[in-house]
Amino acid sequence: LTEGIHGLEFTFGDQVAYAHNYAFAFNGASLDIGLAPLSKETFVLAWISANDNSTKFSIMSTNGTTILAPVIVDNNVGEKSRVSVATINKTHFVIAWINQTNQDDLRVIYNINGTRLYGPSFGDGLVGTQFYDIALAQIGDRLMYCYVDQQENDADLMIYNNTGAVIGSETTLDVNMNPDMNLANIYDCANINSTRFVLFWYDAGTADDAIVSV
Repeated sequence: LTEGIHGLEFTFGDQVAYAHNYAFAFNGASLDIGLAPLSKETFVLAWISANDNSTKFSIMSTNGTTILAPVIVDNNVGEKSRVSVATINKTHFVIAWINQTNQDDLRVIYNINGTRLYGPSFGDGLVGTQFYDIALAQIGDRLMYCYVDQQENDADLMIYNNTGAVIGSETTLDVNMNPDMNLANIYDCANINSTRFVLFWYDAGTADDAIVSV
């Protein structure tokens, strides 16, 4: 395969996954990627492009066609930037990314036509010079926004509603995460149901543990 972003759809039977006989690609090096389903037949891809130093997204169909060609979300992000994407509903989604150039964490809401409905807006505003991670999880009427703050040496959580407005204030999960080297900055979150979610991160400090919190 050529350098770039590649996708391959699988259909799952009882125990075996059957790969369809096509793939698609966006040429060029990518520094981080994200993926979220929108419906039974569509999904959104987000990535940090090394080619033009940008955050981008595209909407694809499960038959391999491009529904919406790549859209630039941020055109000056830096090579250590990270990205995540989450579904709000079948027509709306949110992209969160860390812009290394400006040391910002940001979020934006789009619809499937590529129209920006909210943002970009930052959460923390100063997250350090490198070694980050960011993750999203949609929980009912709100979004869990999980990120590594290298500036403050911690793992943080913000909660927003599905239109982008903040709910409450920053919650710090780990005050000594020590995210100052590669692979010492890993953080993810996922929904369990409409009222509960789970957080999972690696603490490279004194604990030297992978930590889970519900």
